[in-house]
Amino acid sequence: MNQHREIQKPQVVTVAVMVLLVLIGGWSGIFMSERFAPGSVLAAPVSLLMLPLAFLLGMQLWRGFAIFMVLGRSRSERLVGGREQHRPGGIPAEATAFIPVSLLFAGLAGLLVGALGAAGLLWTVFCYLGLGLLYGALCWRCASWGLL
Repeated sequence: MNQHREIQKPQVVTVAVMVLLVLIGGWSGIFMSERFAPGSVLAAPVSLLMLPLAFLLGMQLWRGFAIFMVLGRSRSERLVGGREQHRPGGIPAEATAFIPVSLLFAGLAGLLVGALGAAGLLWTVFCYLGLGLLYGALCWRCASWGLL
């Protein structure tokens, strides 16, 4: 008998979560650009795209890193003789790249917006990094919950 029965979630849930994450990222970027560099022609599109692009790159890196983690686990299990414990049929949740990618994109966008705005460079970068950290953590949690 199969002890681990994989729970199938509808693809519509995954697609809906992905769309929501992209929309939340874009909206929060526009919100930040209006707060730190209102009316800037360059800050708005950079802020709009920073988190959705971080999400897309994070998805690719997350799945790519997962391959190396699974290979590393199987090699170490052969050496030690243990059994692997992970989500059945799933990508390992700890194989995440969302947080560092979101921090990188948000930090770069914060530097640009800070240079264009009047709020001060350090304060703008700090706030953008905070947003990147929150967004990356949200994406990572959605991935670890099996929603992506």
